[in-house]
Amino acid sequence: MTTAERSMKGGEFLIEEASGAEIFTPEDFSEEQRQLGGTAERFLAREVLPNAERIENHDFPLVVSLLKRAGELGFLMIDVPEEYGGLELDKATSALVAEKISGYSGFICAFGIQTGLGTIPLIYYGTKQQKEKYLGRIITGDLITAYCLTEPDAGSDALGAKTSAVLSADGRDYVLNGTKQFITNGGIAGLYTVFAKVDREHFTAFLLERSFPGVTVGPEEKKLGIRGSSTTAVILEDARGVLVADATRCTGCGRCELACTEFNDGRARPSLARLRVSRNYNFGPRGQQAGVGRGMGEFGNFRVVPDTCLQCPHPVPCEAACPRGAIVLEPKTRARVVDPNRCTGCRSCAQACPWEMIGFDPAAGKAMKCTLCAGDPECAAACPTGALRYVPWRDLTGAVPVRRAAVTVPLAGSAAACTSCHGARKDARRK
Repeated sequence: MTTAERSMKGGEFLIEEASGAEIFTPEDFSEEQRQLGGTAERFLAREVLPNAERIENHDFPLVVSLLKRAGELGFLMIDVPEEYGGLELDKATSALVAEKISGYSGFICAFGIQTGLGTIPLIYYGTKQQKEKYLGRIITGDLITAYCLTEPDAGSDALGAKTSAVLSADGRDYVLNGTKQFITNGGIAGLYTVFAKVDREHFTAFLLERSFPGVTVGPEEKKLGIRGSSTTAVILEDARGVLVADATRCTGCGRCELACTEFNDGRARPSLARLRVSRNYNFGPRGQQAGVGRGMGEFGNFRVVPDTCLQCPHPVPCEAACPRGAIVLEPKTRARVVDPNRCTGCRSCAQACPWEMIGFDPAAGKAMKCTLCAGDPECAAACPTGALRYVPWRDLTGAVPVRRAAVTVPLAGSAAACTSCHGARKDARRK
């Protein structure tokens, strides 16, 4: 009797009368299934278990390479339809392979998500276009998947999720806001199945690529067990990030300024740094201007205060003031940066910034502004005390005192640009 002819499903034999022939047991595996199971068992013993210590110590590139090896052996394509390059085998075969690989918890978690929750929803409910785009790379291990359901305030109660999805003004994309927590494969995945409520009411799922603007992956969770499995938060916030400074940690060592100029200019010139470090060492003018707008008094108080670009919301003062359109959007971080090919050195942008965070390179005759270093700020990485951190964007303009009054007259068309860029929502896009 073939598997297709049996009527018993799952544990149905526990509540229904059944003959032995109707219940699938290991003795019913075909020779092909046994061979595939044996290959999976040898893969675990020869390639996974010898590397268990490395995996336990968060060698996640190794985990990715093992998933690719599993793809080469055909383990990632068992449940995928032949139409999209898969084997389209039965669930008994899928279960057998998973059982053989489950001998090490650190790897079976990554494998289980890749072949199960990270893929099956796409197979069952994805569009043909989505399947054609992703499944071929998933079954080879070139694209790792993750399933994002759990939130800080919603786990088993899935409908209590607060992540929202709102159709963009042009009707082309959904804009997602929210945080997903304890996501298996979070740190290694390139494709996330994310559950959210459309207009905070209709619960559904979206496919988000890691590279989409607005998708941020949190640090690895510090777990007591299953350490070999990557587990992180996945944050859907405004597409831009922002550097924040903690004056209580800053020692004024200058490493951030050196790192900034070495990365952006190829030279060590702290005076050209895109961030400001005020060293209020017993000097400075009287009043609010002392200590870079911190009101530190006539003779100073020996404080060291770092200041960073606030990555202002619309209308962005420096962008609106530039007559040449030289302050442009950097797509990855969505920070405003200076286009040197357009900048004429008029300094209109510097005059428009109330926080005086626009610098000027006299040798080049160009304005300078924080670029966020393509999403990995060098200054934050160089800071030995943690005084600088790169965090998801939020509006800080009302929390940081201005250094001087500045008036900006928005250029024509900037209002439309404001709406299309940030609006009031995060910019994680569904394609």
